[in-house]
Amino acid sequence: MKLAICTGAYKRHDLLDLWCRYYADLQKRIPMEIIVACSETETLRIVQEHGHTGFIVNNHPLTRKFNMAATYAEGADYTIMVGSDDFMTEKTLRHYITLFDRGIDYVGVLDWWFYDSLSGKSLYWAGYDKAANRGHACGAGRALSKNLMEKLDWQPWAAGYDLILDTGMDARLAEIPHTKHFFSLNQLQLFALDIKTSENMTRYAEWPNTIPMDTEQMLKKHLPDWKDEILAL
Repeated sequence: MKLAICTGAYKRHDLLDLWCRYYADLQKRIPMEIIVACSETETLRIVQEHGHTGFIVNNHPLTRKFNMAATYAEGADYTIMVGSDDFMTEKTLRHYITLFDRGIDYVGVLDWWFYDSLSGKSLYWAGYDKAANRGHACGAGRALSKNLMEKLDWQPWAAGYDLILDTGMDARLAEIPHTKHFFSLNQLQLFALDIKTSENMTRYAEWPNTIPMDTEQMLKKHLPDWKDEILAL
């Protein structure tokens, strides 16, 4: 099975370097291509230094930037979309693969963990809980099959949704019949972490439906080999 992880990157070079090294380490055990849409020469240098696929594109509009990353994944059996601040554990990725083996077109997750490098605070977000969006998948961690991506012309984001990328993808997906499966990371004892810094599309906040976490214990449990480097950001 050919897997691809797509993202976009801008500034935050220390975090990007850590992210690239983290996924390069995972590639030793899970074959996959890492594709990064870059908006600076330094970003591209970091990506290529770690053996990943990168290219230069303007940071705006964001839908065009992320769609270009998806285009570079053309031919992959499954494409996973994350931010360049999202760290998914090996155990989490292996669970995705069990779902891919079932041929599901759209796989998503309902919850996520967050760490703010400025304050040192962390929290667990249990997912959307309002009537209008309860049960919606997170923006990060969405995975689409080759079958579905071909129907989307490898352009999963609708133009004009630069500040609400998730809604833009939802608009495109609503046009095409497909199978889907969403799951809770927490219920399956899986883990994925979004690291917030001074430069983020969405700033760290105690959003609704969140629980404060002990940062040290959280990282020690789920990302022990990377804990010190994450805390040093």
